[in-house]
Parts: sequence; C-alpha cells; structure tokens
Amino acid sequence: MTESRIESIKRRVRAVEMLRILAEEFGSGRIAELLGLPAPAVSRYVNGHVLPKEDRVDQITRLFEARMREAIVSNMRRRGGVLDVTPLLSNVRLLRSIAMCIAQELPSEIERVLTKEVDGIPLAALVSDELGASLVVAKRRKEPGVERFYEVRQTYESGIYSYIYVPKHLLGRGDRVLIVDDIVRSGSTVRALIEVVKKARGRVVGVYSVASLGGTMEHLAEEFSFPVRSFVRIV
Repeated sequence: MTESRIESIKRRVRAVEMLRILAEEFGSGRIAELLGLPAPAVSRYVNGHVLPKEDRVDQITRLFEARMREAIVSNMRRRGGVLDVTPLLSNVRLLRSIAMCIAQELPSEIERVLTKEVDGIPLAALVSDELGASLVVAKRRKEPGVERFYEVRQTYESGIYSYIYVPKHLLGRGDRVLIVDDIVRSGSTVRALIEVVKKARGRVVGVYSVASLGGTMEHLAEEFSFPVRSFVRIV
C-alpha cells in the first residue's frame, strides 16, 4: 500500500471519529441535516460500516471545526481582564477534538511535537499521540541528571527575559517539528521555541494554538514561512 493511500485512510478514519463525537453531542439526525445526508448514511459512517470519501472528509472536518470553535469559546472566561483557560485545559474530550483537527491538516512525517511547560502540555501530548510523534517539553530550569541542553532566552513584551531549556538528546538535526501551545499572547514563547529548533538544526513544519490574542498569529504568519494557526482569535 502506498504512503498516500495510507494517509488517505488515516484521514477518513479520523473523520469517522469526528462524526461520532458530533453525533454524541448533537444527535445523528441533526448532523445528517447539517451535512445534507440521509440519516442512515451518517449511521453507517458512525458505526464503522463504511469510510467517507475524501470530499466528504473535508465537509465533516469543516463542520467539526465550526462546532469545536463554539465549544472552545464556551470553555474560556475573562476574569479581571485576564483570560482564564482552566475549564478548557480540564476538558480532555475537547482537547482530543482539537488534536484530531490539527492532525487532520498535517502530513504524517512529523517526528517531534514541541511545547513549553505547563499549560501547553495537555494538548501537545494528545497531538503527539494522534501523529505518532515524540513529545518534547521546554522547561524553565535544567533537569537534574541531564548534561547537555539547548538554551534559549525568551524575551517578553515588558523587556523582562527568562530562559528555556530542552535536553539535546530530544531534538536533532533534520527533525520535523510541530510547535503546539494553548494560548499565544505576545508570541514570545513561539519565537523562543522556534529558536530551539533552529539550534537543533531541525525544521519547524507549523505552529498551532487553541487561541491567540489580537493579531499576534497574523504577525507570526507574516514573519515565518510555515503554517501558523490558532482556532480562536480573542480580540
């Protein structure tokens, strides 16, 4: 079986998983209506009797993403001008849905999923599982027992800076790396993680976040050549 054929099957299987989640949340009848399909056709997909074709996969993914965005917004709160994402980070089912959408858009040849502690870890772990890639976590301090690190300075908008550290044995030359975070505020974390990959002589294939503030992701997209995306933009 060719690699493209395997990738196509993976996409179709993920689409079935998306349909199952949608059907559980909204009912098969409602989903059939939204997709313009007979209810028995949706049932056949959900029950695993048949896989959707590629054009149907795209339609299912679009519907899934639209409903997922609504769920993301409903799981975030503004408190005193600060965005509270604790309900989102506690909703494993929703994070799994986001991970499925990210994996659906990406090629399978991703070897590392890179994030920074702490809040980015739950989503990054689920994305790495979906992609069959290794999880790499940048930390604010050096791990005891590890001798060699990539060390990068992260500078914040205020001018304050700190350092992040990644053990050198976790990233190497030529590694295809996906960067994942929960919320991109100023872009300082993303830029620092990109610098880590550069030091390792790897290749960033994309940056994905659940949400971003203002036009931060647009600015990053202009700055870099790889895909930069968030599912929800908070104005």
